[in-house]
Amino acid sequence: MKNLKKIVKVIALLGLILAVVKAIIEGRSIKKLMATYDKKIKFNSTTLNYDQEAFDQSSVALLCSSATVDFKGSEIKFKEGILDVFGRYSAIKIMLPKKWRVRLGGIANRSAVMNNVEEAENFDEGQVLNINYDLKSSALSVAYIKDEENIEDETIEEIEEVLEELAEDRVDDVEETLA
Repeated sequence: MKNLKKIVKVIALLGLILAVVKAIIEGRSIKKLMATYDKKIKFNSTTLNYDQEAFDQSSVALLCSSATVDFKGSEIKFKEGILDVFGRYSAIKIMLPKKWRVRLGGIANRSAVMNNVEEAENFDEGQVLNINYDLKSSALSVAYIKDEENIEDETIEEIEEVLEELAEDRVDDVEETLA
């Protein structure tokens, strides 16, 4: 019985050592991959603004982070721009002007890619942003920038709807109580 306990302890210790070694190796490989990107974000939440810039190409790498990439007021320099996105355990939200189109492609391992922007089907569709992604346990969302007035109107409408539903529920409760 003592030998069995020793064997179990040794196996558990070996498992722990292997897990630590694997984490160190993965950490080093992520560090190497992130080194090639223009902007690196680790264990943080931030907004990257490309407003009022003539955008050509850029790259963003995130590790255990969240970032909003905002292209409000930006123009693509040569009709096509490139954004390379690397994400590990992160959330990336890309906000584009309404006149832009997008082409998405890449690797999404245990990740979600949500595109709410019109995709470019050919090269004659105006300004196109090519987004190349390499994601693991991350989320990438691409959407149009909403006008602040529209957001305010939508929010007011949502609040009004919720209030109406609450009022109807309250009326139903009172009617049930009186019945």
